[in-house]
Amino acid sequence: MHEALSPKGLAIVAIALDSRGEAASRPWIERAAPSYPCLIDQRHVLSELYGITNVPTAFWVDEEGRIVRPPESSSGASYGAVFSHGRFDRAKGTLTEDGEAALRQALQPYRDAVADWVMHGSASRFVLSPETILERTTPPDGKRSEAAACFHLARYLFDQGQAQEAAPLFQRATELWPESISYLRQWGDIEVPGSMGGERFFKRTAEARARGEALSRIATDIYGE
Repeated sequence: MHEALSPKGLAIVAIALDSRGEAASRPWIERAAPSYPCLIDQRHVLSELYGITNVPTAFWVDEEGRIVRPPESSSGASYGAVFSHGRFDRAKGTLTEDGEAALRQALQPYRDAVADWVMHGSASRFVLSPETILERTTPPDGKRSEAAACFHLARYLFDQGQAQEAAPLFQRATELWPESISYLRQWGDIEVPGSMGGERFFKRTAEARARGEALSRIATDIYGE
């Protein structure tokens, strides 16, 4: 998408929310060999500023620096189905051929929407009004601010070798902001590096779903109801 649309003005920046920083993220970035910049947000500044709770999440910024679509899932409501029904081998971490085809199909509406925005600018039907953007944006509240404070203090203690003292603060952060799968994922990955890409992550998110927590914001005007 970047290679096709960058000559027409699209700029893509990928940002990894990874508390273990470059050591954890660089191999994945190098393997993908992207043609666009990739940054690493080790302190989760982006998630706290924009209310990003899970990945993949994207938002659109125009040439004037205005957000024209707030953070939302860039993968669509059908994305979860791609990783079920035998299409994803959890042990190997790979998709079947059918799963890869389903994933491409799930992502296509979002790609089409981005292309429409690039071609038509502010006249694109996917550009939202300031009022709609505000309606879809959840401003930080006391609980979210406290969750961020707990998360950062927990990370500091963990980095100082005080894992036992850090654990209850990580737990408190996820309780205060249960929608943040990013916090949940990072806590688990700090505890056991690399563990949140497999069964442990699926178990944690299944528990979150059982509690009725929202895992991502779906772009219904792109993907339909």
